[in-house]
Amino acid sequence: MCDENPQFPSKINDPSRGDLKQEQHTSRLSEKLNSFLMLEFPLHPAFDYDSLINSPHPIGIDEDYPEDLKIRIGAAAASYFKGDKNIDYTLRTIRKMRQTESNKPFNSNRLDRVIRRSCLSSIRAVSQSVQEAIPNTEHENVMGKYVFDITLSRIPYSADRAFAEADKGALFECLAISRMILEKVCWAVRIRNLEDAQEITAQKAQSAISAVKGVSPLSGRLYGWLSKHAHWHYDAHIKTIQEVEGYVLHASRTFKLCSYLGLICLTRSILEISEGL
Repeated sequence: MCDENPQFPSKINDPSRGDLKQEQHTSRLSEKLNSFLMLEFPLHPAFDYDSLINSPHPIGIDEDYPEDLKIRIGAAAASYFKGDKNIDYTLRTIRKMRQTESNKPFNSNRLDRVIRRSCLSSIRAVSQSVQEAIPNTEHENVMGKYVFDITLSRIPYSADRAFAEADKGALFECLAISRMILEKVCWAVRIRNLEDAQEITAQKAQSAISAVKGVSPLSGRLYGWLSKHAHWHYDAHIKTIQEVEGYVLHASRTFKLCSYLGLICLTRSILEISEGL
């Protein structure tokens, strides 16, 4: 028969012991998950190279690297895949070949580089100045200000990723990121003075564009153009069809130019919005 008054061990009755065991269990699970992620899902550096060395495995270099460094990297790759034990001969051969070539010096004033530097520096400046423009004493207890700061702090990184796709000539990928950036900026403007968390989360980024039309008419037109590409409208996706060759185009120099034009407009929109705050 069951005891009417069972006596349980004190360690079960102690709630603090249960909380501690649960915390230790959670900590062990977290450590296992982190170890798994480090092994199976490592992060790759967020860096894109100008070109790749001609080798079976992609090895990236930038045009502004010192010339001798580029030669040494190329010699190391060539000697490795030839099975040479020493790279000296390959290095001397490549240096002789490079001396006879009319190599163009690195051009930091190439138009795409000038545009990228200008746009990214402007966006970074806006991200910083807009956050500083709102007095902390006035909005220190407003949740919208906190979320506004978080959102604006991500814009420069997102813009850098958009330019990375543009440099690959990936028009649709670039414009999808650009649309997201514009949505984030407009949404941040709409919620920055809200105090209630539910009211903030109820604001849809897709409809936030109306919050800035008064200060940036360009933003509305740009958002419509970006949305056509993000939603794969006919007048957007028809650009990928090559009528003469009969194949689908994924990337091209023309797409890079279109991407850069879109990013210039995006930068201008962000500047207009920041000036209207």
